Amino acid sequence: MKKIIAFASLLFISLYTSGQITTATGSSNINDVLFITRSSIKGTPFFKDEWMNGKYVTNNGSFSDNKFLVYNVYTNYLFEKNGSNPQDAIALNSNDISGFVLVDKSQNYIFKKIESDKFLDNNRDTKFYLLIEPTSDKVIIEPNKTFKDPNSSGWT
Repeated sequence: MKKIIAFASLLFISLYTSGQITTATGSSNINDVLFITRSSIKGTPFFKDEWMNGKYVTNNGSFSDNKFLVYNVYTNYLFEKNGSNPQDAIALNSNDISGFVLVDKSQNYIFKKIESDKFLDNNRDTKFYLLIEPTSDKVIIEPNKTFKDPNSSGWT
């Protein structure tokens, strides 16, 4: 009888925890989520907080029309806005895009996808990097965001 109760409790715990790791869309992959709806977290994973006018370049060298774009630094996804509602955004396939330009009121941000084997230290990821000098990809900035967990103690 103890074995049956132990087995039933393990089964219940495993089903309960697997239900906790799925997202609102029913997927267990956190990268499938466009917006995280937690009121306690401050900041966004996006390069800039607002939609920006911009263009992207496909791998075959063709430019897109002017679109409203936003870049998620955390997941390395570029999103295109299709309507007036932010939930109408499309995540563009990063494998089909070689770079993009975001136009702000004060400056242009040029991003280029750089493969991991192009770095001197090979522990970098293949993703979009912000170029300082647009004619060269030798000087880059890796955009990142640091989030503070309001529920933990001791973070600085």
